[in-house]
Amino acid sequence: MTRQATFTNRRKGRGRNARLEMRAKSSNSTSIWPGIEGGRYQPLPDVDVEKVHRAALSILEQTGIADPTEELLDLVLPKGALQNDHGRLCFPPGLVEDVISGAANEYFVYARGSRAGKDDIHCTKNSVYFSNSGTAVTTFDAETKTYRPSTLQDIYDFTRLVDKL
Repeated sequence: MTRQATFTNRRKGRGRNARLEMRAKSSNSTSIWPGIEGGRYQPLPDVDVEKVHRAALSILEQTGIADPTEELLDLVLPKGALQNDHGRLCFPPGLVEDVISGAANEYFVYARGSRAGKDDIHCTKNSVYFSNSGTAVTTFDAETKTYRPSTLQDIYDFTRLVDKL
């Protein structure tokens, strides 16, 4: 086989630069694409979903949550939540139901930078997306058992964790 024959059998691709250019122009990425729909997987019948909901309401009312932030207390105490004798923040079922009914049914997450307008995400009840939410405003410090403002190192650590998940 001659040297010429070897080269003529090679696949003639467009090259790496062409692929990168096509990818940059695309509005789709490998992790986000339009049209993926969820909501069909329902491992529990409606009656069991209602039991879980009632149990959650009961836990929020009777057990509550420990270590609420001052910001949370300022928001919910005037609306009817209360702190029990152990300092736990408890929520009446009516308050929880009001918050759930007032929650947005859909919203947009807008892409930034060169992807703005191309990879915006319209989140609806049947949309399936995953996100680490970017940054945490506060971080729970396991050593002091308190919340503190997040540092750049915290964000770096969270990003590494999400990358491994």
